[in-house]
Amino acid sequence: MKRHSALFLVASLAASLLLAGCWGSDRTIGATAPVAAPAATGNLNAAITSVSIPADGKPVVTFSLYDENGAALDPAVLLASSGGSLRFQIARIKADGYYENYIKNASGLPSYDVAIPSASQFAALGGGVYTYKFANAIDNASQTLGGIVLAGNEALTHTVAFTAARNVLTSTGKTFQQAVNPYLHFRPDGGAVTTSREIVAVSNCNGCHGKLAPHGGTRRDVALCVMCHYAGVRDIKGAAATGNSINLRDLVHKIHYGVNLPSNKAGGKFVIGGDSFADVKFPLNSGDPLVTNTPIKCIKCHKAGTDAAGRPFGRDASRYKANPTPAKCMSCHDTMIFDSANASVVVKGGAAGQDNVTVPDTNPNIVKHYNYAQRNLDVTGAQADNTAVCSTCHVQTALAGTEYKLGDIQGVHTLVEESSFNFTVHFQILAVDNVDAVNRSPRVTFKVAYDNGAAIAPSTVANVTNLTLKLGYIPAGAIDFSNDLMFNGGVTPTKPGEAMSLAITGSTTAVDNLVDNGNGTYTARFSSIGSVLPAAASAGVGIVTLEGRVGLPGTITTPRKTLSNANTRFSGPAAQWYFDLATGTHVTDSARMRRQVVDTNKCRNCHGILRGHSGSRYNVEECVVCHNPNLSDNVDVPTYPEYPAVLRYMIMRIHRGTLATQPYMVGPGRSSVRFPGDTRNCLLCHVDSLPLTFGVPLKAGMLPVTVSRGAIQNDSADDTKIGPIRASCVPCHDSPTFPLPHILLQTTGSASNPTELCANCHSTGLLLGPDFAHEAVK
Repeated sequence: MKRHSALFLVASLAASLLLAGCWGSDRTIGATAPVAAPAATGNLNAAITSVSIPADGKPVVTFSLYDENGAALDPAVLLASSGGSLRFQIARIKADGYYENYIKNASGLPSYDVAIPSASQFAALGGGVYTYKFANAIDNASQTLGGIVLAGNEALTHTVAFTAARNVLTSTGKTFQQAVNPYLHFRPDGGAVTTSREIVAVSNCNGCHGKLAPHGGTRRDVALCVMCHYAGVRDIKGAAATGNSINLRDLVHKIHYGVNLPSNKAGGKFVIGGDSFADVKFPLNSGDPLVTNTPIKCIKCHKAGTDAAGRPFGRDASRYKANPTPAKCMSCHDTMIFDSANASVVVKGGAAGQDNVTVPDTNPNIVKHYNYAQRNLDVTGAQADNTAVCSTCHVQTALAGTEYKLGDIQGVHTLVEESSFNFTVHFQILAVDNVDAVNRSPRVTFKVAYDNGAAIAPSTVANVTNLTLKLGYIPAGAIDFSNDLMFNGGVTPTKPGEAMSLAITGSTTAVDNLVDNGNGTYTARFSSIGSVLPAAASAGVGIVTLEGRVGLPGTITTPRKTLSNANTRFSGPAAQWYFDLATGTHVTDSARMRRQVVDTNKCRNCHGILRGHSGSRYNVEECVVCHNPNLSDNVDVPTYPEYPAVLRYMIMRIHRGTLATQPYMVGPGRSSVRFPGDTRNCLLCHVDSLPLTFGVPLKAGMLPVTVSRGAIQNDSADDTKIGPIRASCVPCHDSPTFPLPHILLQTTGSASNPTELCANCHSTGLLLGPDFAHEAVK
């Protein structure tokens, strides 16, 4: 893929040089020499090397096209294949910074040139290089969208692009789609391209979506999206048309705002093409609950990145901070009233404007922006989308110390965790003793500190929300935590699978066994009245962790609310100390620690901040200590069914969301998640080595998973369990008709210790292996 990207870049640079020097009286731009075939990538390879505009006004594009093995691919062969398509489009950037497409469809919407495999449109130059001649003349007002023409606009930036796609069949009989979206910027007058519209890079989209693939999977790059989704274009196609703006800014902002979009909260329902997005929950987390599940973090998307071919993209990513207007702001804040003469807002109630809802200005979701807007009138008295007035209050760049505050466009859209008010909590375990074959209640010396190294005292109750030590263990022969048979303080049995927890928040006299060492460090013993580690845990590896959350010192007044210790909490990665259960010696060999399956940074691609349990759980390595195979949920709530809560089962079922066929509840339940990526793409979350194995066959020592607890509270031996392979597969493959009966046929053994035969057919490399089943979008 790197070789292809380099060739693409070289070809594009060569084309730019030719554009600058080959402009002729017939408005023809010279073509580059054929490019070398790329290496095999598993996907189609294509590049636009040049474009010419002859006297008839029908652009001619020179491009290369190769299959997944680097062999030349004839356009006619592509078009004749299953799902084959080749669609060319051309647009220009107007003075207002938006694109304007030359070609329209039957509905009057921006579209593409219809490609047919004929000699009049395609010609082969050899070596995988071809030319394509548009059927539409961009100098002919009757053939272009809105009658726009090239004449007089030769100095504007133009972009020519195409989508090439087809379905291919693997040796396993599985069909998947290939698609590429090459594009080329140029100026018809041969001048240098200085104007662009690179607001959002598709690499940022792919952080959550894995592979952006709307419109049947053929659109893979934002560089193409903006050529049709621009200002003034509306949802007017089909019986379910709403008339809503499908300008990319409006479309993406409103879709991602979802349940928290003000008009949706006021009783509306944002719908495009008959599809409602009113239930979307943007997965961003924050210590400020008012911004959780909202796309408030502009720089999550508005930052430089790469296009679908891996080239730098996003030179205009900071444009969101400049030139504020009501139209821009209302793409998210869509229930603002700018005129005091209006006492209500009409929000969309469904498709085609049906069931629209009139919302009075007394509704808490309506924002009255009176007085300010009265100064924002044009000469006729009509409302003007005037940036000059808005920018008097809403500045364009962050001001020192004003993050998260009104008026500063960048600052008001900054998460408090990423502002100058944030501090990361640093947890450190310095020593663990009093744990060996005889002494079974670990004593822990630790320190909690701010970024500047200043110690945070557990006795500082006004500032500390929660600090906790946890104790768990991996039994000999296993590679999962089990935490079986432990007692809390030697008296109360722990719940199955849960680590023993010792709260260390409060004064040293209030917390049993907590000692202030006088140097910013503290020592705490889990129990002074008995053993907390069971005698059965005489071999294996134990773990002590230090986690917690610290409240905001003082208060911060923001446009949304006043942030304080009570409602804004900060945290950091938990500290962990592994030790040998027999000798108590510190274990530093990663091979004896819990294996890494998921990268926390991959979680943060979507969630921004990982904040489990009100912010105390900051990294996946801490989650797995409790969310192990012995843990199930809801057993203490009779009205809720019991479900496995081992991390892999829980996370896969939650993220499977609306695609699942069976319910899943953790606490109040989370069954409405609309996962934004391809659930076949395990590597969106998981780590794996090359060649990819997807973990099958599973590593030796993985424990069976509890689905129903037995009568003995802290002993999983009497639990009903399923095998570790089933627990890894059924969270997604959850239909009771298939594969469950098939799985049961391949399972032997007891209810507490099942044996699975799945690896006989489903190991990596076999015809039915997960490396084939989990081929995602190419």
